[in-house]
Amino acid sequence: IMAAQYSREDVAQHDKYDDAWIVIDEGVYNISDWAYKHPGGRVILYYRGQDATEPVKAFHPDMEKTNKYMKPYRIGTLTPESHKDIPAVIADFRILRKELEEEGAFKPRVSFYMAYLLQIIALEILAALTLHYTGSLLLTALLLATSQIQAGWQQHDFGHCAVFKSAKLNQMMHYFFIGVCKGALSWWWKSRHNRHHAKTNMIKLDPDMHVEPMFSFSEELVSKKKWKPWRRFVPVLPYQKFYWFLFGPPTVTTFLFMWENTVFMAKRGIAIDIIAVYLFFVRFDFVYAPMLPPFQVLGLYFLMRFIESHWFTWVTSMNHLPMPKKEDSRDDWVTLQLQGTQNVANGLFSDWFTGFLNYQIEHHLFPNMPRHHYPEVAGRVKALCAKHNIPYHSTSLWKSFVDVVDKLSTVSDKYVEVKSKGRITE
Repeated sequence: IMAAQYSREDVAQHDKYDDAWIVIDEGVYNISDWAYKHPGGRVILYYRGQDATEPVKAFHPDMEKTNKYMKPYRIGTLTPESHKDIPAVIADFRILRKELEEEGAFKPRVSFYMAYLLQIIALEILAALTLHYTGSLLLTALLLATSQIQAGWQQHDFGHCAVFKSAKLNQMMHYFFIGVCKGALSWWWKSRHNRHHAKTNMIKLDPDMHVEPMFSFSEELVSKKKWKPWRRFVPVLPYQKFYWFLFGPPTVTTFLFMWENTVFMAKRGIAIDIIAVYLFFVRFDFVYAPMLPPFQVLGLYFLMRFIESHWFTWVTSMNHLPMPKKEDSRDDWVTLQLQGTQNVANGLFSDWFTGFLNYQIEHHLFPNMPRHHYPEVAGRVKALCAKHNIPYHSTSLWKSFVDVVDKLSTVSDKYVEVKSKGRITE
């Protein structure tokens, strides 16, 4: 029986949450019911009515297995004309991805991940010895925070299925690194982070942009009616570039992520995820309770988180927050990722300090690529962007930090202007 054929215009009409079609390669899929059973969450609905080829391949390392699971939801194919009708940059991007796959750019170096694991273990041991021999809570917390950051970069690759082809193996290692090593929930991270990657810097869709009413990084957003009226005017917003240093970097992993993990655990937590987090706190207490009174153990924990939070927040802010924010769009994968992302200059220190996330453009185009390959592919990505006149933004480490504060100031000025004129657009 000949499969039904649909044009891209036909697919675009099915862009509702309860009537959702997507395109993957030449296939057309009805995911209206399946999206709510999708192991990766409902993030797939971000592409309802659109071509989801690139994001699906970005999140699934084993497409043969993915196609097998998706087969029952395949309702037809694109017409030959529609299959060929793709942006030129996407045609070239697919060629580049295929070349990189054939060259082994998606295969990990085991020695790289073993070296990072040994670094994390060494930092944990050194922290315990430092407290034992010096009694310095500050130095101990600094070493622990460094271990937490490096474990964070490590879990990031496993969370993106960038290490093993098997999703199960990646998932088990993700439980270990984010749960046992860091004390956070794997599925909380995936739910949050997958949405960030699917629609980067898209208002209402990217959770990293949900910082109102305390902060705003969007001139457009402070000029519009908010989806919640109480967010329209915030008296303190004109001063956000000042209180950012009090309530931004100091609080993200210290309090915000702790609160989000607690809520997620109560609502959607699964046993193995919770057990992994529990083992982190058992391990922490086992090492430090014999050396410190209870309140000092708690103090050491929050001091570690306080230092980690500064490091983490600045690194994760510098790549996206200075860039434009917009409502959901149907931009192609390359354009979407490049307009909301900037790189930070590379080097031995920058690569270590950021966990290779200074190559944020390459990471967003190829999330399931092992991060140690980013320096090798950056030149070819830059050439692709130059060919299609897509800006490839890159800046220095220090300038990226300044850009974050400048963005806060720019948005504050816009907010004051809009408020003074009483001009709020729909």
